[in-house]
Amino acid sequence: MSETKIENDNIASDAAIAISKLANASGQAWRTATLNINVGATTRLDVPLTAGSNNKVNITHSTSTNPERMTVSIAGVYRVTYMATFTDSTAGFLPVITIWKNTSEIAESFRDTGSPAGYYVNLTGTCLVTLAANDYIKMSVASNRPTTEVIVASNYSTICAMVTMELVG
Repeated sequence: MSETKIENDNIASDAAIAISKLANASGQAWRTATLNINVGATTRLDVPLTAGSNNKVNITHSTSTNPERMTVSIAGVYRVTYMATFTDSTAGFLPVITIWKNTSEIAESFRDTGSPAGYYVNLTGTCLVTLAANDYIKMSVASNRPTTEVIVASNYSTICAMVTMELVG
């Protein structure tokens, strides 16, 4: 009888380890090409992420179908970290990054700052988001000067926009 109990305990332990490995999710996607922001301050432009990590776990991202989205397959609380680098030929530009859960804006991820002409502005942020299986996250941008402002790779990095997601709870 005790051998059966030990065997059952080992099976239960192995199952718990397998479940904990399945309940892991992380991924990263980014953009390296310039993106002109041709929308006004009240309209958001979704940022197509043109590349991604090959090590994504339980998070999917396509560079051809809805490239702005990162979709999760496991429900939970995710830490979403994001960045974009902006520049403008006119002083006083105010770039904005917004993170969306499906079609709802997440207010905590809103960032803006003014900058002199010709400078790079790197906006970053982190937020915690509760997601159900098949929910997606996307990043959008806007500007008070949409005709001259662009998302660009700076002199310091070839990546001009990036979203990283990790299941934390």
